[in-house]
Amino acid sequence: MLTRVENGVSYTQGWNQENRLQTVTVNGATTTFTYDGDGKLVKKTVGITTTYYVGPHYEKIVSTNVVTATKYYTFGSQRVAMRVCTGTNGSCGTNGVTSTLTYLHGDHLGSASLSTNATGGKVSEMRYYPYGEMRSGAMATDRQYTGQRREIGLGLYDYNARYYDPYLNRFISPDSIVPSPANPQSLNRYAYVLNNPLRYTDPTGHLTEEQIRQWVTYDFDSLDPLIQQMLLALHFGDWLYNSEEFVGKAGLGKNGLQFSNGDNNYLIEDVIAMREAGLGLALGRKGPDGKMYLVVSPNSSKTSLPSIAELGQCTEHEHHVDGLTQFLASTLPNAIRNGAVGAGIGLATTKSPHGAIIGFVAGMAYDSLEGVAFADPLMGHAAGDIILQYRYSNTIWMQEIIIRGTEVDVSWRYDPVKFNSGALEAPYF
Repeated sequence: MLTRVENGVSYTQGWNQENRLQTVTVNGATTTFTYDGDGKLVKKTVGITTTYYVGPHYEKIVSTNVVTATKYYTFGSQRVAMRVCTGTNGSCGTNGVTSTLTYLHGDHLGSASLSTNATGGKVSEMRYYPYGEMRSGAMATDRQYTGQRREIGLGLYDYNARYYDPYLNRFISPDSIVPSPANPQSLNRYAYVLNNPLRYTDPTGHLTEEQIRQWVTYDFDSLDPLIQQMLLALHFGDWLYNSEEFVGKAGLGKNGLQFSNGDNNYLIEDVIAMREAGLGLALGRKGPDGKMYLVVSPNSSKTSLPSIAELGQCTEHEHHVDGLTQFLASTLPNAIRNGAVGAGIGLATTKSPHGAIIGFVAGMAYDSLEGVAFADPLMGHAAGDIILQYRYSNTIWMQEIIIRGTEVDVSWRYDPVKFNSGALEAPYF
């Protein structure tokens, strides 16, 4: 999106090579954004005013001889207070600097709705429409709707991976991933939280908070950027390495996502500890040829591996086993299932009822037809199980099976002749 017109005001937007918002011009004034290597915003410039950002916890505004520094305090994932220091250098606790402590109170979505001073008196109050437009009031902080940073004057919210426009109820750039292709709401790559803003939030700009927490019971925003990148790219069965050793294979345990190597099970908190100890991480995935391919390539000894992208563009397909599928796949006797398949083949080839009857008899007689219509892994599954397929082309896909929320099986399905010869079909869409 290059231009927006809202309430008679025109916004002209420029983008960098990574499709991140770089400039916004409105009424002749241009705002410029600068990002680090992980795509995190580190600086914003408007005329003679420059704002520096250090994660979600600190920001400094420098304008001529006045410096304003804001420190945020959190309890778990909830932002609870802020301290604003204004002076010639903005450093709290030094001479000539004024310091103000304000407590922040959020609603069920984490939106800042009330602020109070040190004595409990109300400082400001704010109300929002469902998709984030301001209904009434004002707030001392720019971390407003769902706790995300509002670009006052630009009509946007910074949702980390991309920017959100509450006036349009949409993101202004498409999602770079489709989190749940089985959910039609996910197919609109501009949509905000599956078009259900009263229930969900979007802490990353990719997945809803509920999707992230399905297997990782940890606050996503507080994680190291590299760990965030790893989780967004992760498939079950991937191999996690640190700078020194093999950590384990990704799977599901009683405590959610874990990495197991046969001797130890490592959880997300263990991976966080590795990062805090200064270790690099690498995520690898065994391809259908048995070789290890690199999925995430940070500072690790595994960076010489070929990229998984060489197999083609990956798209995800998710299937939830329901009661009917369970009955068809597991309850009907094999002979009846084989007969039904044979009848279908007979009818299709002969175009007559006689062919269907012959096919039904043949199907009951030969076990070789088993699985034609009800192929593994549906066999033996129970309602609630999940089957994930990650397709890299029409002839290569990776299949993951989640049974009763804990057991995971991973296998590659492909045409070995085409794969080994390199004659792969076009990427699957």
